[in-house]
Amino acid sequence: MGAGGNVVQILSDLEMWSLMNRQKAAWGLTAAVALICTSCVSAPAPSPSSGSPTATVPTPNPSPSGPRLTGTISVTGAVQLRSAFSAPAAIEVAGTQTPAPVGSTCAEYARGFDQGVQNGGGKGFDAPEVYSAKVKSQTVYVSVSMATGYAGPATYDSRHDSSLGGYASQNVDNAAGIETTPFESRIHGTTIMTVNADGSGSLELIDWGSSEVHGAVGAGGVSINASVTWVCQR
Repeated sequence: MGAGGNVVQILSDLEMWSLMNRQKAAWGLTAAVALICTSCVSAPAPSPSSGSPTATVPTPNPSPSGPRLTGTISVTGAVQLRSAFSAPAAIEVAGTQTPAPVGSTCAEYARGFDQGVQNGGGKGFDAPEVYSAKVKSQTVYVSVSMATGYAGPATYDSRHDSSLGGYASQNVDNAAGIETTPFESRIHGTTIMTVNADGSGSLELIDWGSSEVHGAVGAGGVSINASVTWVCQR
């Protein structure tokens, strides 16, 4: 074989060797991929019959309660506001106002609560504790009770029933916080309360004064008038 033939043979051998190396590399890559895929196969998801617990969100049962009072309040004078309200019917236990017992009725609420000897004995009555909605950055709170001398459903007047009275306040949101102006029946005020046998009723607050010299915020004056009406529901 001449020199030209030797060169051709050498080139042919080199091409064959390169082809074999490329095939080996390809086979190695294929095997590696197969090995990786075999080790990465995900385990099958458990079937619904596997007995795994199912997470559930508990739903609380509604708590039973005593009667509820819903109504409206309208305030004029130093404060101008009208709002709906909702409150639990309340009685007094050891001198502390507390929601009426679970299972009690509107008729029982209307009959009043027994007052302890230390508080004068006899019967008393708590009108609904009113927390108004916020109207133009202000809310109104009213609490009226008759400590003694309550004789069941009827109309009572503080000019004759001296234990009938209460407290009110105007609460205004401003940049400095909440500014409160108190009003009290004892400051030249009159309170008239009507209670019906079904637990419904009404209040008239007439000329309740304030101990604050500046009076209520935004309206001027130092006294309020208010009308409150409510119904009782189980």
